Amino acid sequence: MDISDTCIWLFFSVEMSLSRTLVYVAGRRNTAGTQILLPLPSATVLFLVHYCDCDLFEVVFVDDDCDASDCVTLSFAALLATQHSFRDRSSCPYRCDLPVVCDVPVIRSGLCSTLRCLIKKCHAFNPGKHLHDLLVRTFSLK
Repeated sequence: MDISDTCIWLFFSVEMSLSRTLVYVAGRRNTAGTQILLPLPSATVLFLVHYCDCDLFEVVFVDDDCDASDCVTLSFAALLATQHSFRDRSSCPYRCDLPVVCDVPVIRSGLCSTLRCLIKKCHAFNPGKHLHDLLVRTFSLK
């Protein structure tokens, strides 16, 4: 490997580490547009993203036509520190059950798998927070 190959590989590694992991969760704006309606699994994922406090993720809310009576409401103010966007179900690139983590080249679907992936990525980014311990307490998986 010569110096130009090393520089290209290093640039690619840095660029990959700086890119955000997309996290698709079910959720939609309420009719007034002031709050977000989230089913409980989506609220759990969003809580974990805030708890981990790392800037690695972009949350994509997918309108999954969930019934408002089955949802918790969240103020838009709670999302100020989080990269986020909204999509309808037809424009979502993945046809799996939500939540979904797009960690190229791997796609993970389902609540347990998604939470495990988020915890592992945050722990790798900041091992001093000991987020890896959540896997033992919560999932009994390391």
